[in-house]
Amino acid sequence: NLKGYTVKKRLVHAKDYGVPQNRPRILIIGIQSKIFKCKNENDDAFDAGLLPDIVGSAPNLEEIFDDIIDTNFEYGGETKTYPKEAKTEWQKKLRKKNNKIFKKGDELTEQEYSNHSKKTQEKFKAMIKNQGRIPNKYKTKKFAQRLLPRRWGNKGPSITITSLADDFVHYMQARTPTVRECARIQTFPDWYKFSGKRTTGGIRRAGNPRKNIFDREVPKYTQIGNAVPVELARNIGEHIKKYI
Repeated sequence: NLKGYTVKKRLVHAKDYGVPQNRPRILIIGIQSKIFKCKNENDDAFDAGLLPDIVGSAPNLEEIFDDIIDTNFEYGGETKTYPKEAKTEWQKKLRKKNNKIFKKGDELTEQEYSNHSKKTQEKFKAMIKNQGRIPNKYKTKKFAQRLLPRRWGNKGPSITITSLADDFVHYMQARTPTVRECARIQTFPDWYKFSGKRTTGGIRRAGNPRKNIFDREVPKYTQIGNAVPVELARNIGEHIKKYI
């Protein structure tokens, strides 16, 4: 134990704090003992009162995606303005900046589409048609690719967003999620802009220490996939703020 501090831990699921993904993570929280009186002696951060009450209410993907779905999208193209007005509370929340909610026709960033090959497009169309099942003729070494569900089942969000753009397929359009859609799964507001390349791969992303190659690029998908979900951080931050 760290002298003068109360340190607790807990396995937390982001979906319990309004985030549209499962994302289990171990959180370790330390706070000065003089400003926090622990409720009990076990190591559980939730039992100790260092984590906020579970709020649930994770939105379905259609609640956070539908307002930015462009029915006229083109592979390799980009949607630069909002194609629809915000309808759900989550869409309004994500489109809000300085008490203003972005309207149809306002600038939309990071809604750029991958230029999939015809074969990949057909594979994705088949996955949508077959509720995620990949027909044998389209199967490749990437066996873990999943179709994003329009709505979660009874247990709530079942996926965890990753740093790889092609791990998931959009539930309605035969393509992988955009940077903005992945950012929304992480509950980043639409005004938040990411720097760097959209995506990269291989040695440019991972480096190769064995060959003394330590330079790494951190593309937008990786930045988002490795981030702490905004709603999770907000809930915990506001709770800890009460003590400090």
